[in-house]
Amino acid sequence: MRRNARSPSRLQGAWATRWRFARLPERGAPGSPHAGSLDGHRGGILTTRPPRQVRFERARLEPVAPDRCAAQVELRSAAATYVGRAEGGCMDVDGLRAAARATADALQDLGDVVLVDGVDMVQAFGEPAVIVRVTAEHESETRRLVGFCLAGDDPLRATVLAVLNATNRFLEIG
Repeated sequence: MRRNARSPSRLQGAWATRWRFARLPERGAPGSPHAGSLDGHRGGILTTRPPRQVRFERARLEPVAPDRCAAQVELRSAAATYVGRAEGGCMDVDGLRAAARATADALQDLGDVVLVDGVDMVQAFGEPAVIVRVTAEHESETRRLVGFCLAGDDPLRATVLAVLNATNRFLEIG
């Protein structure tokens, strides 16, 4: 049986009869929950967000031996710059793991314990991305956290941002 392009499948029809959603206004339209600019500079919804306490500054991965690399990550706050270092392999995810551990090392200068449990490159919506899992301890509470960042053309930077994505709210730094 061939369906007309306008007639929904049985599953869609059943779903549509149970759930009736009002059409939401377009993003940026008056009355939209997302009215205004998203860049935070022209009265948009992000203008009330306080600045991050800890910001990514830079990351480097340099070879120290034929099969070993050293990662260095710099994070900055209003009061200081935090530098973390870690060594690991140079191949693909091994270098990203070293960058994640260097980020955790820099975060420990803030007084919190952060351990990297895993790092992986994945495909998300057809684009490369980095996902990390860390265990963090803050104010005598320990949690396993997950962070994610699209890699674009800089997976090293994405790894640092994924660690910060995982820890920002829990460590109260962003």
